[in-house]
Amino acid sequence: MFYIDDLWQPDKPLPSKPVLQAIAIRCAEAWQCPQLLENLHIGYNGRLKTTAGLAYLETGRVQLNTRLLSSNPDQLIPTLIHELAHIAVHRRFGPSAKPHGREFLTLMRAVNLSPKATHTMKMNNDH
Repeated sequence: MFYIDDLWQPDKPLPSKPVLQAIAIRCAEAWQCPQLLENLHIGYNGRLKTTAGLAYLETGRVQLNTRLLSSNPDQLIPTLIHELAHIAVHRRFGPSAKPHGREFLTLMRAVNLSPKATHTMKMNNDH
């Protein structure tokens, strides 16, 4: 069973890099994909405007939108895991795997998350 509630809750401040890495470790275990963790770098990017997160497949880098996710903390975990799934698919199945194809859908379902690629998050002016 996939469980991360002990690592972070949406009522807390955005998680630190070590917590983000711990979530990635749990994903790698759930997906039986240890190569996900090789040279994986997860961080926040305050310059992102509309996208909640980005995955750089070749470098294994995930960037999360600080402002958007601060306003919508309940979307941090789905966003992070969505981006991690892209990297896992790329590393496991190669560049010919479709971004939201069968392999991606399988990984998202394995952790009980929706594979949808769009969001309707709004920016809170307080952040």
